[in-house]
Amino acid sequence: MVWALAQQFQTWYLAIVVNRYTTLTNAGTVASQGPTLKITSTGTATLITDGTAAATNKAITVAVNSCSGTWTPATGVCIGGTVSSEIAATPLSTFATAQSFIAHPTMASLDSLKLQIVLTVPAQDETTVDGTVPAVTIQNGSVNLAYLFYEGQRAATTTNS
Repeated sequence: MVWALAQQFQTWYLAIVVNRYTTLTNAGTVASQGPTLKITSTGTATLITDGTAAATNKAITVAVNSCSGTWTPATGVCIGGTVSSEIAATPLSTFATAQSFIAHPTMASLDSLKLQIVLTVPAQDETTVDGTVPAVTIQNGSVNLAYLFYEGQRAATTTNS
């Protein structure tokens, strides 16, 4: 099964965190296993892929949390439940390959995961000299993201009657 959620980001500012919320539901009649998230991204390369040194590491990081209660999007607080880390913060380019959920490796039929997707531009300094921006920059950058959630069919079981 595949779920898609599209989003566009334009003109990021330094040291910003953006939280997005969605509910992933197994609407099928059997359990599923191996939920994953893949993110396709296009746009400013420095926002997608980290460089080779600390000074060039400017990529957006993505983390995914689930709430057993209800997320309050205005505050980012999980009400009436606990928060679990599904995918630890990692550079956006890593999500070109689907990343596995850790806390919930299976989903029962009709089960839902209330998710918070945390997008972060790391704190960084960029200096423009005499009107020339640095060679590696995020200034005026933007990234288009498409989220793809996958899950597999549960393992086979035997029923005796």
